[in-house]
Amino acid sequence: MDARQIEGTRVLVTEFVAGLDVGTLAQRCGPLGVAEACEIARQAAVGLQAAHEHGLVHRDVKPGNLMVTPEGQVKLLDLGLARFQHEPTTEGELTGTGQSMGTPDYMAPEQIADSRAVDIRADIYSLGCTLFRMLAGQVPLPDRSTARQWTS
Repeated sequence: MDARQIEGTRVLVTEFVAGLDVGTLAQRCGPLGVAEACEIARQAAVGLQAAHEHGLVHRDVKPGNLMVTPEGQVKLLDLGLARFQHEPTTEGELTGTGQSMGTPDYMAPEQIADSRAVDIRADIYSLGCTLFRMLAGQVPLPDRSTARQWTS
């Protein structure tokens, strides 16, 4: 990965990852086998651990953000909502206290209440929801698909 400025425009250069995201894979194949789903979750957990060791919380772990390469390697995608765990609050920040960011079907309840205050445990919760989706073919709480329902 590289960050640079080209003719006054800031750009982020990332690796191109060929393969299928887990959401697409599950749609095409239906529920995955236990061994395959557990291996995907294991590799994702290793990636989340590496991110956590650098103080980063992903905050949007879901099937669409896990890519499986043709070689079977799992890549964690889309760090657009990621946050440094102990990052100080700054004036004019996009996410205020009490605001939620992420995908409600995969979000930990505490993340819906305040997405800035979460730590690696919220990512582990989301990974668990993702594993459930891979195995069962549906999200764990399908009737709680909006943040309003989680917090009311």
